[in-house]
Amino acid sequence: MLNYNAENDIMENIYRSYQEVSKSSEDMIHELGSKCQHFLGEYALSDRAVSAINMLASFKGDEARAELENKLVHCHISSVAAAREEEKSYREFCALFEDPVKECLLGIRDHVLGKKQVPYKIKDKNFRLDVINSPALCMSLEFRNVLIEDGRHPHEIFITHIDGGKFLEKVTLDDEDGSQKTIEVPAYRIYFVNAPDPGTIPTKVSSFTFSDVSASINVYNYSQYRDLIDVDADKVQWRLLMQPLSALVEKAEVLGYESLNEEEKSFMPILCVFYEMIEFYLRSDTLPASGTQAAVFSENAAMSFKFGSGELEDAARYMADCGIDIAAQILRQGCTDRFTFCRNLIQYFTISDSENLYSLLMQILSDCASTYTSRILPLPYRKYHRPIVQVMNDIFGIRKWKGTFPEYHLVTKPEFLEVSEVYSKVYTYLNEQNKCYYYDIIESVNDSCYLITLLRARMLLKEEESAARYCALDSCFTDGGRRKAEIAAQLMITEDMDTDQVIAAVEEMEKLIT
Repeated sequence: MLNYNAENDIMENIYRSYQEVSKSSEDMIHELGSKCQHFLGEYALSDRAVSAINMLASFKGDEARAELENKLVHCHISSVAAAREEEKSYREFCALFEDPVKECLLGIRDHVLGKKQVPYKIKDKNFRLDVINSPALCMSLEFRNVLIEDGRHPHEIFITHIDGGKFLEKVTLDDEDGSQKTIEVPAYRIYFVNAPDPGTIPTKVSSFTFSDVSASINVYNYSQYRDLIDVDADKVQWRLLMQPLSALVEKAEVLGYESLNEEEKSFMPILCVFYEMIEFYLRSDTLPASGTQAAVFSENAAMSFKFGSGELEDAARYMADCGIDIAAQILRQGCTDRFTFCRNLIQYFTISDSENLYSLLMQILSDCASTYTSRILPLPYRKYHRPIVQVMNDIFGIRKWKGTFPEYHLVTKPEFLEVSEVYSKVYTYLNEQNKCYYYDIIESVNDSCYLITLLRARMLLKEEESAARYCALDSCFTDGGRRKAEIAAQLMITEDMDTDQVIAAVEEMEKLIT
């Protein structure tokens, strides 16, 4: 039985909020207390919790502050103890089952609990729960003969607490002689707390019973894009690279190192180093140098890398063997001077020299994933793909662009004076003979939609450079103001659209092609 007490959640949230403002003025702390006082009228809280909330809104002086903090710490300790007891009880429940059911049930705590809303659809008395659905891995449970016990049947559930138990259920059977007999068979019950809106604090425990449960774990080729790209996203190329890289790292964490193929095992140490570095670069507070402005980054994040000097040296040696010398030099800086390493790393990820590193990592990930089966385009979207390809080829073909779906380019002659779209300055480009425009169609497919992202780019090429060698994604790597890329438009296709609507929406994108 799940012993849920909303007070633990309330006071833990207050404790964490206080930690964020504890160094601020008393007025700001009092404001936090005032915002929390609505809990007093909505929940039956203990005297200790009521006292802590009231004191938060009105304390004066260091002595009163110390008393307040003591009360909040005690509430925090109670909350942590309750969470540990809840986890212990749930693990004992999971131990009733053999793998892979046990592994998937435990995965609910790591990948579902407090992290995502899941459909609560009972079909033919069965309930399917996707624990993980990533590009590399699908882990799901199917509970059979499900009965919802509290009468509620929301479309989605956001599970914040969970526990389970086993019991004996009485079942009446027809005997051969026409009589009936009642026997007891084992059954199971899952208790959970559902927050209708993530962030709210519910008070009611829900539950369902089931007679049996099965699990499935499937691995896939993770080189396809499944995460949706934000229309205002920056650092697009590295965000795309992080999709297969994150999928591989997640698979290794969930299923363990032994689940990897030989190619993955070989490259995993190097890929883990770059996973952390790219994750650091993609942080919103990491900004490359611009003009006289130096690169900006979090010093705490710079000191929080998990890799050590040994891993950096191994990655540097591999880069040097592949002829990517600048990357090798920067990696070796990380062994001795972390802040210089971070500044140079941030800048390196923006320039054209890092394109070879990007291509190498993409090729490694493609080779690692090649032994797995690719996911089939979800059926509702499969019928749209061919018409989209045809319409896009027609749009660019009429305009005399070269290439076919998903990459197109157009070559023109540059002016003597060109304005750099990277630095907003006028430059005289003496050796550039061709001015090229590019469009890439980036497809992202997941269970909720099919997203087409139109990436637009401009590139100034030297006489010996072939326009067909490049694509819009290459322009994400700047080259002294010669390259510029941006997301021009996005088209989100959902299951309820028909083919005519999809084609009309694709044709609307023609207005954006300049």
